[in-house]
Amino acid sequence: MDAAPVDVVDRATVIEVLSDRCDAEAKHPAQAFVFAQMPDGRSLSFCGHHGAEFMDGLIAAGAIIIDQRHLIGS
Repeated sequence: MDAAPVDVVDRATVIEVLSDRCDAEAKHPAQAFVFAQMPDGRSLSFCGHHGAEFMDGLIAAGAIIIDQRHLIGS
């Protein structure tokens, strides 16, 4: 019998944000599901659409990212 999967966490990640709304959509901000802390300390929040759009750039910039897009629609 195969063993059940185990979650491995090496540290807790906390990103403080001003709100849970998408920073890229000022006029009609959607709920944020992607949170990033940039190396300079700034924090950013993005909806699923903008999080996917900016993900590669955030990674390239060295951001710490919490990606909760799997919670969209839950």
